[in-house]
Amino acid sequence: MDLSTQDVLKDTAVDVSQMDIPVALAAMMDGSRDVGHIHDGKVIRTEAPEWLDAAPPLPMDINNFPFSKFVSMHFKKQTLGVALSNPPSTLTHIPEDLHSDAMEMLKMVIQFTSGPELHGLSEFLFGNHVVHKGLMEGRLRDELLCQLANEAERAHGANEARRGWLLLALCLCVFTPSVKLQKYFLKYVSDHGSGGFAAICQRNLTHGLAVAEVLPGESRSLPPCLLEWHAASEHVAMALNITSFGGETILSPVDSWSRGEDVVGSVLKHKGMVDSCRGWSLALQENGDVLEIAGHDYVLDLISFLEHPPAFHCQPPTYLGSHSPDRTNFMNNSHGNAEARTSMPPVSPITPNSVGPTGLLCQTHNTANLEAASQHHFDGYIDKMLGPLPPSENGVSFLFQNDAFVMHHVADIQT
Repeated sequence: MDLSTQDVLKDTAVDVSQMDIPVALAAMMDGSRDVGHIHDGKVIRTEAPEWLDAAPPLPMDINNFPFSKFVSMHFKKQTLGVALSNPPSTLTHIPEDLHSDAMEMLKMVIQFTSGPELHGLSEFLFGNHVVHKGLMEGRLRDELLCQLANEAERAHGANEARRGWLLLALCLCVFTPSVKLQKYFLKYVSDHGSGGFAAICQRNLTHGLAVAEVLPGESRSLPPCLLEWHAASEHVAMALNITSFGGETILSPVDSWSRGEDVVGSVLKHKGMVDSCRGWSLALQENGDVLEIAGHDYVLDLISFLEHPPAFHCQPPTYLGSHSPDRTNFMNNSHGNAEARTSMPPVSPITPNSVGPTGLLCQTHNTANLEAASQHHFDGYIDKMLGPLPPSENGVSFLFQNDAFVMHHVADIQT
């Protein structure tokens, strides 16, 4: 028998596996039981890129925005990390018409963090369904981020905390808090991100806030792609392996908020072509299809477009393509075998000279100074970004293989 939200919050020891989930999500997860993710097995170990782009700096006044101050001003109970009320209520003050959606979102957050651990495509769909809630309704974003912060403080054990921080990091891949929460939340993730999540959340949020300065309320079009899941889970940075003019392959850093023009500009700058950044395009070749993005499109949304069914689209895609992707194939049978993969595939073993000619790369970093950051008292003092994110000690990184990411000049394709 399904449990109501009120029953769940009344007894924190309840079996959350018995909670109901949205019908549409249940149908997708049921269909995912015997299939694998379309990009399963495409994350492999490889060498590190030659350069990394610096993250935006922390605000000079960041220490004037302790999260406890936001909690006291904007939380209904003025407390973080306590059991929620019965009858259930939102953490923050939101419009009444959003209350039902917020409670559904809360149930899913509790299931993801405290319920039986999900794996593979089921985990991907469930987590991204929660993120999608924030993408679809901007007025719910602060509430969702605060719910995740509250659950992180209430976590029973390291695994629950890790799952809460993973979902929080994924949210910050695709949307940012409102102006009133931005600096407080940046302070919170900097002080409290555990097990390497402080640095990854910092970078996601600072990159997102740099975009929000120019385009307030801006968000990605789709939930995170599988590469971002691996990057967030293993606390790594990412890069694209791009085929440039003349067939040269270059590894270029990328983050969740990188647009096509950012990636192409970074490559051209690395090649010493700082005055030749106009007129270039970036296209993805995969399984015989070619999808091309405009300069203002987010690069990783293009990959997410291939990985998600139409129900996850927050706006109609504008990508140019030689063929329309088969949207029913966002889930693939594992090599056509009846025995399907149901867990997140491990990365391939390290092999010498394993850099392929094409694909996406995500780079590991040193977390030696990150564990200490998680031990700060609730409102610590921070004066720099947690990082930078250098390659691992043995120079090995992770590569996401696809057919090709190709940059070309518009003049070269005119007829």
